[in-house]
Amino acid sequence: AKERRRIKARSSAVLENLGMIKDGKITIAALLCFGKNPQKYLPYAIIKIGKFVEGKIVYEKEVKGNLIEQIEKSYAEVVSLIKKRIVDVKLKREEIFEYPLQAIREIIVNAVAHRDYSSRSPVYVRIFDDRLEVENPGNLLELSIEDLKKPHRSVLRNPKIAEVLYYLGYIEKWGTGTLMVVRSCLENGNGEPIFESNGTFKVTIHSSVNFQFNETERKILEYLKERKVATRKE
Repeated sequence: AKERRRIKARSSAVLENLGMIKDGKITIAALLCFGKNPQKYLPYAIIKIGKFVEGKIVYEKEVKGNLIEQIEKSYAEVVSLIKKRIVDVKLKREEIFEYPLQAIREIIVNAVAHRDYSSRSPVYVRIFDDRLEVENPGNLLELSIEDLKKPHRSVLRNPKIAEVLYYLGYIEKWGTGTLMVVRSCLENGNGEPIFESNGTFKVTIHSSVNFQFNETERKILEYLKERKVATRKE
């Protein structure tokens, strides 16, 4: 995401400019984005995080608050729960994480931005021994799974929420987020992420720990290293 953009105006004027006030009352999108306790009215608008070891849950947490708070708290929580190692790079010590951090943030943001808020289901983040899953209620809209792996238009389920996240620098309007997720996973040694749309939308990333690339993924990674940029056709 780009550097956070600041909205310099009074709150009521901002909400009006964003079309988040109707008949003198704030909309659901405004409540979700800026409310102090949106769960009072929308109890399922939360993120549930679970850590599983050998298939058994060993840690769980419900993340509440407005959507910005949910994104930041969930991201920090997931980062604290995944594996990392320390390597020496040019006389400096660097942390290498099991999953690419920018991909984690992107899929959490996407889950919040594109979920179906009429559903009585939270967003789920599941951390297993060998994979990370983020699942939100609501199918893909107008796009196929293959579309996500190539340049595509942006289709918004919640345009007002997406507009706020855009102004705050969390998302772009060009449909490039999933391409970044694919690329960062390949470069981090996770292989290509799995996208699924079947009543819900789920992203699965395999752990980079002891992960083995298949031949196609190996060729894609080598090509990316050489070219830095590649189209889906290539």
